Amino acid sequence: MRVCLDTQGLIWGIKRQGDRDRVRIAREFFDRADKSGNRVVIPAVAVAEMLVQANETQRAEWAAVLEACFEVAPFDLPAAVEAASLERRRRDQLGGVGGATGKLRFDVQIAATALAAGAECLVTYDGDLRAVCEGRIPTRGFEEPDTLEERW
Repeated sequence: MRVCLDTQGLIWGIKRQGDRDRVRIAREFFDRADKSGNRVVIPAVAVAEMLVQANETQRAEWAAVLEACFEVAPFDLPAAVEAASLERRRRDQLGGVGGATGKLRFDVQIAATALAAGAECLVTYDGDLRAVCEGRIPTRGFEEPDTLEERW
């Protein structure tokens, strides 16, 4: 199973920042994914969003960890096509007004990258991102059933 991860999951699981329970749940998720043979996909856009607050040394360290341990999916042409589709649908739902700005722009790009990378679900706790994904790709939390497929 290919599972895509949102920025918040990176912050909890890689940077180990935030609520202690969320950090623990994220770390347990990474362990389960590794043991079960599931593939964790990290959108390059989520990496950029995570690294914004990091200093140069941290950026290099975390980038090396991500590259060694995960599939980092680019925001490429297939992802751009998906992003356009997601954004068009969102605008249509809003009556044809408003473009994605700020955080929402990241959300659209993360969802589009997950779709283009063939992820079967996106792990997120972000309500805005869940809304972007609705009807296109399932969203789940780290601890929800079926987030990872058990392989024996």
